Amino acid sequence: MESNFEAHIDDAAGQSGGETVADRVPETGVIADDQATETGVIADSRPAGAPAVPSRHSPLWKDMLRLMLVLAGCFVLVQVVLSAVLVLLVISFDPASQNYLSERTNMGANLTAVLNDPATTQFLSQRVSAYSLWMTLVGDLATVALFLIVRKKKLFTTDLTTTQPVNHRWFELTAALVLIFGVQMLLSFVNGLISLSGYDPSSVQSHLLGSDMSTVAGVIIIVLVAPFLEEWIFRGAILRQLAPYGANFAIITQATLFGLWHGNLYQGIFAFLLGLILGYVALHFSLKWSYALHAINNGFGVLSSASWMPNWVVLVILVIAVVLSFVIVVRFQQLIPVIVGEGGPRVEHPFKEGWRNPVFIIVAAVLFVISCVMMVTAGS
Repeated sequence: MESNFEAHIDDAAGQSGGETVADRVPETGVIADDQATETGVIADSRPAGAPAVPSRHSPLWKDMLRLMLVLAGCFVLVQVVLSAVLVLLVISFDPASQNYLSERTNMGANLTAVLNDPATTQFLSQRVSAYSLWMTLVGDLATVALFLIVRKKKLFTTDLTTTQPVNHRWFELTAALVLIFGVQMLLSFVNGLISLSGYDPSSVQSHLLGSDMSTVAGVIIIVLVAPFLEEWIFRGAILRQLAPYGANFAIITQATLFGLWHGNLYQGIFAFLLGLILGYVALHFSLKWSYALHAINNGFGVLSSASWMPNWVVLVILVIAVVLSFVIVVRFQQLIPVIVGEGGPRVEHPFKEGWRNPVFIIVAAVLFVISCVMMVTAGS
């Protein structure tokens, strides 16, 4: 007798009722955007026999240019402009900072000399970190607003509402959640091995979050608000903009940018792997399901860091997730070629054309260098 898991595979592979995987979604393996034709293939208006269009004039090249310019602008806004504004606000209005500076200047020191003192810099950095989560929230909201330049009204329509019914595919959603926890465990294991050398890669994440996870407002932002905004940006705007060029290209590109956006290499590696899973879910189900899984992931992170949560409970959950992840990958490996096949390119060499865009190369390289520097400085 066929098992329930095998029935799920048969259903996903199109052996149930004559439905194929391609029947579940459009020909592209994605929900076509208005850049695509009815078949999901980017339209080529050149007459037969005409020479190839230079890559810098292609829709993909232009879309990558727009996306990367907006993302670069968002990064400068969040990391430079908003950071400078936050420092000024802390110096001007934070009671603890004002008392500290007042005491130092009353001792006869010049304000400029006080601000240049390393002790003052360290104190102000601690005070700024207390508000860093709110700055991140404002930054994400500003990023969503800037993506209006690229997506326009689609940012509030198709990017949020495009949905494919779950039907009998609950197993795929469950498997996605298990894989997320499995990836968490594997990275925790690698982190433990590296920590034996005296260097803790995960310390950068603790440094960035500070005490935000111990407050109600911090938990709400981390678990509910931030995942929604990040899904809207990466699995909404970016993924939908690139989807007509091929599901695989869109999923991998947005996952890469999602990982780099986190600003530290350790967290970025997990964010990249998480982005791959959530990208598949958003494209083959809807943004609400990728948001739900993202929120569950962040919620588990908050619970696992709580002082009242026994470490052995977290360990047991993650070990079970690793075992189930291994079973899913091995037992249902025949699905991998199906998923990869249906997400094939809809234009010739999308990675070659899209990732060779000089703006993409520059922005990705700068973010990667910043991620490495942040991990080294915060972990040392």
